[in-house]
Amino acid sequence: MDLIALPVDERISLDGNRKAQVVKTLHESVRQQIEKRNHVYSTKANKGCKHVVFQPNDWVWVHMRDFNLERINEIA
Repeated sequence: MDLIALPVDERISLDGNRKAQVVKTLHESVRQQIEKRNHVYSTKANKGCKHVVFQPNDWVWVHMRDFNLERINEIA
C-alpha cells in the first residue's frame, strides 16, 4: 500500500509512538488484504477440483513416471 492514503498529519507526525502505531495498523490491514486475496485466488484456482480427504490406512494409487537412471547420473 502507498502511504499517500494516510492523512497528512500521520505521515509527518514527529511522535514516534503514534507513528509506530499507525505503521502497525497499516501492516495489519495489508496482511488481512493479502490473506483475503490469496483465499480468492485459491478458490478460483481450485474451482471444479474434487476435494478429497484421506484417512489413515486408506489405499491410494500412486502413479510415478518412469525415469532413466543413466540420464540422472549424467546430470549429477
